[in-house]
Amino acid sequence: MQDASPRWVSHHWPDGSVFYDRQTGATHALSPLAAEVLALPAAARYDAAQAADAIAGLLSLPCSPELTDNVSQALDQLRRIELI
Repeated sequence: MQDASPRWVSHHWPDGSVFYDRQTGATHALSPLAAEVLALPAAARYDAAQAADAIAGLLSLPCSPELTDNVSQALDQLRRIELI
């Protein structure tokens, strides 16, 4: 019989999020930026430039190379822990 519960359990605060992986028992702390990237629609969350543009748009700010670099790092973290 397969467990019907979701793999991930999460809790969110204004300054970040924590995700618990029921499959591995690991807990992962995400920065607010990584949590925002994860909350983007799937079409925008896999490409750093698209994700940075989307986040900049949400904040009504211009997209900068620094934001794109930070989003790229957040995407790397999300891929490493298999959230995306």
